[in-house]
Amino acid sequence: MSKIKKRMPRPKSVSYDESFLNALRDPIEAAAYLNAELQSGEIKYFLRALRLVAEAQGGVKKASELAKINRTSFYRMVSGQGNPTISNINAILKSANLKLAVIANFANKKIPLHY
Repeated sequence: MSKIKKRMPRPKSVSYDESFLNALRDPIEAAAYLNAELQSGEIKYFLRALRLVAEAQGGVKKASELAKINRTSFYRMVSGQGNPTISNINAILKSANLKLAVIANFANKKIPLHY
């Protein structure tokens, strides 16, 4: 008598986009992603990243409501050709539990040593 082996069910595959959006639900991951896009020097990449973070954090509708920005205006702002104000960027970041910060750039400066 031969035994019939049961096949183990295959794990459900997840698309890259779905996995990436899932990672962006974590504010630390979202902040790292946004900072990396800022470092590129291209505002259009940062704005696209901001839209993806909003989608990951509950959707653009929810983010626009929390930021008190009209949804159509929100989409326009985070498009590649958008030109949002700093207050709008700050409101969108706040809706994702993030905040804007400025740090010193010591890339081309010698840092004085104090003893």
